[in-house]
Amino acid sequence: MKVQDNVDPAVLSLPDGAPVLEGGDFPESSFPPVMRDYARSLSATYAVPGPLFLGMMLGAISGAAGKGWRLSGGAEGFKSYANLFLLFALETGSHKSVVSEIIKPITEEQQKRMDTWKLEELPVIKAHLERYKKEQSKLAPGDGQNERNEVARQIALYEEKLKKSPALMLGSATTAALALNLQHMELETAFLFSPEAGDLVRVALGLYRESGMDADLLLSGFTGEPFAQNRVGSGNIDIRNPCVSLLGMVQPCVVREVMAHKEAKERGLLGRILFIPLGHPAPRDEGDRPPLDEEKVERWRSLLGGLLRERFQKGKDPQVVECSLEAKTVFREAYNESVQWINGEHQDLRPWLVRYRELALRVALCLHLATDPTPKQLTKATALDAVAVVRWCVAQLVDMLHTSRTESLEVRIGEFRALVPEEGHVTLRDLKRGSFSEAEVKQICDLTEGEFVYWVHEDPRGGTPSPRVKRYTKPDAF
Repeated sequence: MKVQDNVDPAVLSLPDGAPVLEGGDFPESSFPPVMRDYARSLSATYAVPGPLFLGMMLGAISGAAGKGWRLSGGAEGFKSYANLFLLFALETGSHKSVVSEIIKPITEEQQKRMDTWKLEELPVIKAHLERYKKEQSKLAPGDGQNERNEVARQIALYEEKLKKSPALMLGSATTAALALNLQHMELETAFLFSPEAGDLVRVALGLYRESGMDADLLLSGFTGEPFAQNRVGSGNIDIRNPCVSLLGMVQPCVVREVMAHKEAKERGLLGRILFIPLGHPAPRDEGDRPPLDEEKVERWRSLLGGLLRERFQKGKDPQVVECSLEAKTVFREAYNESVQWINGEHQDLRPWLVRYRELALRVALCLHLATDPTPKQLTKATALDAVAVVRWCVAQLVDMLHTSRTESLEVRIGEFRALVPEEGHVTLRDLKRGSFSEAEVKQICDLTEGEFVYWVHEDPRGGTPSPRVKRYTKPDAF
């Protein structure tokens, strides 16, 4: 596949008359005290800026909450869960491993559930299954059909229970593997977590196969839309209300691949992801770093563990948090703000801006749960904090898209150079066969500052003029 097929060469500039989309400093004050305190303790111990950890903690709350809570009344037609897709662009040595400490209550709960399953529940299921299979083998030809049907039903029931998974988290996976796991996970809910999520992202983009993106279940898992699949080997998969949260760390080069992927943009995958680029210089070790503050660590773990316990105690029906009228107004104003950017000159940010309010609603629910999950109404203050976080994330895309576009253009110029011979010329027709449009040819000739010459050759014997390109030598070279 040529680079042009996947790259959307957007040009960025600020819209006239619209609110200025500026990132500024990361909005640390928008996060509840329990998150800020823990992030500052981590920052002091690891000499890494606190905002990095705040973003990771937001992802952990999203993964712990799953479908346990739902925000209602934020906007017409929106009934939002707390699931988010968060992708961090981090260089090697950015203490990505610390996220394992942040999500420790989730991994511990998963291990506890796995142990209970293996030691207590699984042996009972296997015993019942074996008993019914023995009964089935002893049925005589003259036994009644009702009895046969009941035994077959019990066998099918316990075979299905055997497939159920107590897991809460998954790592990198193709859509097929994710679907096989998710259909057997409690409430069809999964927390995708990977401190090295490069493969997960590239699988979703379809970079390891010829048939395009492999992200159908991710798309459905974000919005809760039904997902069905029928494949040879895995059989029919029917997931009625999937819920997937994503927390991943990747190298900046992987983020640039995502940003430049046209299909991911057009199908809405990009717009579902909050990118958090938080690069920082390598810290010195002066020998005076304090240990983690155990009180702050315990407060954070108590919050995350409490969300998990509450989620599983309530069963299938999510707890509903209602938006106050003031909060709903904040979200409406945020939507109108995004419309101004879309209708201005930030159309290149459209994939994120069309989900601006939706993302703010989800972030707001996470911040609400981190503040105090007991109140059933989301306040104006929490709404303002959520909008500030999403605005900052979207504002980072201005520089990220510009960098992505610049690097993609450099690739195209390299491909262009390979088509233009050192001696002689190449026709526009041949360049078009190499996937270059006339407009792109002219643009590259302008940008390379005289490296190439574009002209229209007029044959003195007549005929159709022929646009051509050759390498620049001297003004009268052609």
